[in-house]
Amino acid sequence: MLAVLLSLLLAQGPAPEPPRVGEIAYEGADAESVRMLVALQPGQPIDTRDVRDAVRALHASARFSRVAAYAEAMGDGRIRIVFVLTNIEKLTSVTFPGHSALSESVLLQNANLRSTRSSSLTRWARPSRSSRRRISGSGTATRR
Repeated sequence: MLAVLLSLLLAQGPAPEPPRVGEIAYEGADAESVRMLVALQPGQPIDTRDVRDAVRALHASARFSRVAAYAEAMGDGRIRIVFVLTNIEKLTSVTFPGHSALSESVLLQNANLRSTRSSSLTRWARPSRSSRRRISGSGTATRR
């Protein structure tokens, strides 16, 4: 039985060679800044696991909120791999006009923001209804 299976496999000839990476492109980021995160190299056979690992590495860099990859056939039988990268947008400042009733820390807490050294809340917004309910008669905020 084993001899029959081996003879069938040998009669089929060699397995076709997988397509190779022709080039790698990055949309949404400078190629030089992210190339070191991707192990794929032009000329190597394409393996979907390698592409998946590259997507994971790009996402794990914490520079991109979305990472996608797709393949384009090139005219010579090679494949162009394109990584589409969406940069993370960072909130750099928040302003709250009318800060006389609430402290900065209470406003940050109610807005689900963390205070950092770089955050400077110079203008303040009118407190929301839930925040206004927390303000006592003396003008200080109370916690529940």
